[in-house]
Amino acid sequence: MALPIPVDLPPTALPGGLLASASTLPAGWENGIEFLSDGCLKPERVAVCPEQYVGETDEVGSVQFLPFDMRQGVHCSSLSRLDVGRVAASTLDVTDEYLIGAELQDGLASGNTCLNDATDLGVGDTPEAGFALIEAAGAIALAGRLIVIHVPPSLAIYLPDICYRDAQGQWRTPLGTLVIMSPGYTGTTIWGTGEIYAMLGSPIDTRVNMDRSVNVDEGWAERPGIVAFDPCFLVSVSTPSESPAE
Repeated sequence: MALPIPVDLPPTALPGGLLASASTLPAGWENGIEFLSDGCLKPERVAVCPEQYVGETDEVGSVQFLPFDMRQGVHCSSLSRLDVGRVAASTLDVTDEYLIGAELQDGLASGNTCLNDATDLGVGDTPEAGFALIEAAGAIALAGRLIVIHVPPSLAIYLPDICYRDAQGQWRTPLGTLVIMSPGYTGTTIWGTGEIYAMLGSPIDTRVNMDRSVNVDEGWAERPGIVAFDPCFLVSVSTPSESPAE
């Protein structure tokens, strides 16, 4: 009987997602970022050449977002001669979208403001109703700036009935709202934010430990990441996972 041959089966990541849709940050983000929370500032309408201008100014504060580390560890028998460092790196490379989406939702590693901190707008009877609630709130709060709706995988099946793909392959609503689906999001909640920024460190840092006393090889892959947004607009809508039958 012939012996099986060792082969590599490279994994394939889901297309799209948070990393493919987010805006980028300048160099040096690995130390964290601080920026003015000006995403919800609104101008006023006044008469031309008023005799006396009376108006109010908006307070602008600063917001900080910290990076976090993404890590994958694997171990295997030394007798397998498996390149555990390569396996760890390739696994991390194909799952970084999952990790950065999960971090945006819960802020577990960084302690940053996250989607789970959102103001609840109530319940949408359908995904369409949830989108409408978020866009109505976002149009007022963001005063014409980009609205981003975040959709968990459990509701992704309904997107073709609500959205279209633009020339870059991004999901959009008729209003122009950017719709992001990430495998890292969980549940049936839909979230709304302003523009999203995300970055990954490069290259992946890989290290291998060999314990010959027990014939085990251990491989680790690690890279930093960050995801940020202006939390002045952060809302959520609870949505059933299935639309009611017509």
